[in-house]
Amino acid sequence: MLTVPVVDPMEIWGQPVRARLPGSDDDAVLIELQAALHEFLKHSLSLVYDVPLLMQEGVPEYSLNPVATEPDPLDAPWNGLHGLYCHYAVFGTDPRHIFPVDYKPLGASYSPSVPQRFWCPEPAVVELLPTPNSLYDGIAFTVTTSLVPIHPVMSVPKMVSDYYFESILDGTVGRMMSHVKRPYSDPKTGTYHMRRFRNGMRTAKDETLRRWSNAERSAVYNRDWSWKPQQRNSQ
Repeated sequence: MLTVPVVDPMEIWGQPVRARLPGSDDDAVLIELQAALHEFLKHSLSLVYDVPLLMQEGVPEYSLNPVATEPDPLDAPWNGLHGLYCHYAVFGTDPRHIFPVDYKPLGASYSPSVPQRFWCPEPAVVELLPTPNSLYDGIAFTVTTSLVPIHPVMSVPKMVSDYYFESILDGTVGRMMSHVKRPYSDPKTGTYHMRRFRNGMRTAKDETLRRWSNAERSAVYNRDWSWKPQQRNSQ
């Protein structure tokens, strides 16, 4: 069970949004705030958590959803989180980070029958390659994944307000300003705020993939790419 420190989004962003948009009502602010939060977290990949799973004999595919989470504080309204994007996995006691491959090799033989890699046939689903045998039944493995909140976003992880306050504010204000025939309608200024919002998403995604460090991005290549074309295409 993942414990996620959360805050009320209206308590964090409600007053700053209303200060910029005289005449706005709370219902409209909440709707656009929820949409901005979901879009930001989906495209920035910034909610990164380790999801623990157990291998099962003869079972190749494992869904990360539903992700077992609970809010802190426990009485906060909470719809939970869904897995979305898989960064890497750790199998059993092997400390290596295993990165996903971009396609499933067909007809390849493996020895020994120990999960060596994985790919994602759909969002939040990992398929271990090869399929675990009886020796690995019940062995734990962990998938590091980016999560997104389930609609509607009733509470938001605190780290989002701590690090991405301005970006979420821009996204909410920009959406509100695109409303037609409201006291705060201002499509031109709204476009400016949405540009800042999307730039914030791109920066947050880059920071996430760098693991919040100043390290250069690393390229991890699928070893199959080194095979001769006729060998690779015959799989």
